[in-house]
Amino acid sequence: MLSFIDILTVIQFLVMLFGVILSIRIWLKIRGAKSNAVKLEKKKGGVVIVLQITHHRMIPEAVQRNFPDTTIELVDALKEVGTYNLISKHHYEKLAKAVYFKMVEYQSQHIHLVLSGPVGLNCIIGQLIGLNYFSVEVHQFDAEQSKYIDLPIADKSWQEQISLV
Repeated sequence: MLSFIDILTVIQFLVMLFGVILSIRIWLKIRGAKSNAVKLEKKKGGVVIVLQITHHRMIPEAVQRNFPDTTIELVDALKEVGTYNLISKHHYEKLAKAVYFKMVEYQSQHIHLVLSGPVGLNCIIGQLIGLNYFSVEVHQFDAEQSKYIDLPIADKSWQEQISLV
């Protein structure tokens, strides 16, 4: 018959084994999700997430003309922070989070991103997004062509190591 200490040792071993198996399964799931995000190709449709900081341009209408087969999600500064004048850190944070949460909401789809806002805010949004977590295309309006053009898709190779001598 097994002693109490032998039973505890077996239970400890089983708990440890379960923890290792669970950790491996979680790691494989995360690794697979990242891999799938990188492999997604350009698709028709999807969703266009539009950041609008101004009332002077009809950005949603221009987006609709350029992306007719897509769902359009507008993040409007007036609705989110009550003004088109970004005057506090809170405004930047709230708008960046609003764009990010829209991206999370549609992360299973291909996302077209149109950011009509200050460069600093767009950089903050880029920091939130990171590389390879979403299937994203960034578009910029080309006034000469009167349409949105695709920008290059960044990948990890752009993060070359540099030597600081």
